[in-house]
Amino acid sequence: MESLEKGHGRLSLTMVTHACVKVTGEFGALLCDPWFLNEPVYNFTTWKFPAAVMPAKDVIDGVTHVFISHSHEDHCHIPSIDHLPRDVILLLPDYGWYPGPRAQTVERSMRELGFQNIIMLKAWDIYALDENCRVTIIPAARSKPHDWENAGLVIEHPDARILNMNDCPSDQALYTEVNRRFDRFDLMLIQYAGVTTFPGRFRMTKSEMRKAVQSKQANFDEQKRAVEMLRIDRL
Repeated sequence: MESLEKGHGRLSLTMVTHACVKVTGEFGALLCDPWFLNEPVYNFTTWKFPAAVMPAKDVIDGVTHVFISHSHEDHCHIPSIDHLPRDVILLLPDYGWYPGPRAQTVERSMRELGFQNIIMLKAWDIYALDENCRVTIIPAARSKPHDWENAGLVIEHPDARILNMNDCPSDQALYTEVNRRFDRFDLMLIQYAGVTTFPGRFRMTKSEMRKAVQSKQANFDEQKRAVEMLRIDRL
């Protein structure tokens, strides 16, 4: 758990596992991108490493709000979500920047699971968690041909301003707009490698997997763009 206090001393951020983080304040607790169980995703091909250490009961304890950035299983993990009380408030992007049936996948799934307190947020919409804390939806970059059903989140509190971009694709135009709307950030969270960087576990021996990993390549364009364009104290 990391304290982000400046004056109030009431905001804390817990890195749960993978892209799942828990932000706690006077409003309650906001859980982002729940995949907190040590269960594999993508048809049992991808396992969490390192393994999660927080028990599920501790992760969901006190959670009042849940943000799901997109429908990929390592961010929207149904077995993990099934542990959540059904009266939590779900904050979901409406992906109106690319409307279509696929954009409603998460909302439809959550309603099927029995969640009814669902707030659909458009690009740059602001939602107040309480009188001191609010969140803003960041849309995916329009220039990206894939992963458009994705979103980032800004959390603003008197103690800190946090930008959680996780897997949300960016470009120069998007970060120019972010800079126009926000002065700077105390902390930014961003993915460091996609699950497709690693080979799945289908029909591969350990030696074959090792060879496949050594031949894989990943770029750090997202991180480079964030460092060069945004005003961030900690990344």
